[in-house]
Amino acid sequence: MKHLVKLAAGLCLTLVLSINVNNSNAQTNSGKRKNVLYNITETGMLYGNETGISIKTVLGYRFQHKYSVGIGIGYQHYYLGSMLIDVEEKQFPDISVIPIFADVRYDLLDKKITPFIYGNAGFSHLVKMETTYEKFKQDKPGVVFEGGIGQKFSASVRRSFIISAGYQYSDVKGIVKTRFEAEQAAFDKYTFGRITFRVGLTL
Repeated sequence: MKHLVKLAAGLCLTLVLSINVNNSNAQTNSGKRKNVLYNITETGMLYGNETGISIKTVLGYRFQHKYSVGIGIGYQHYYLGSMLIDVEEKQFPDISVIPIFADVRYDLLDKKITPFIYGNAGFSHLVKMETTYEKFKQDKPGVVFEGGIGQKFSASVRRSFIISAGYQYSDVKGIVKTRFEAEQAAFDKYTFGRITFRVGLTL
């Protein structure tokens, strides 16, 4: 967890410094678009075998109101669903992860209301995995990828309301110790494919 936090802090610092250095170059004539620093905060649902919830925030830089790049961090809580056998009518485990990722976006139109495409990729850290019949310990970060389309409704240069839908792939890797077979341990990986639906604000 510590190395992921340090990585996120380092990326944030690098982004902020680069923005400060290039701020003078970002100024344009009054009739042209300006490069701006922005923040996106989104919340939404993850749909698969079971539904899950997600919240994330992205700090980024928008170039001429078309291309956007940034880094983000989030929190996701979802279920393994049918990936594990239901033993003695016990509940399926629930999982909480913190993803840290790079985010890229592109507005298709230079208008206040415009569709956009996005993609992000990064790593996820397991916060919690609960199950009644096995112990799971993450031994290295998992990966997370997501891509999709959306619609942006802009109120000003910085402020807008966004909705999006996409597909997310993620995995969790670690060591499993079951209560069967004399507490034998084995490496295991769970993979998830989820349809995402999000709403959010850009400030």
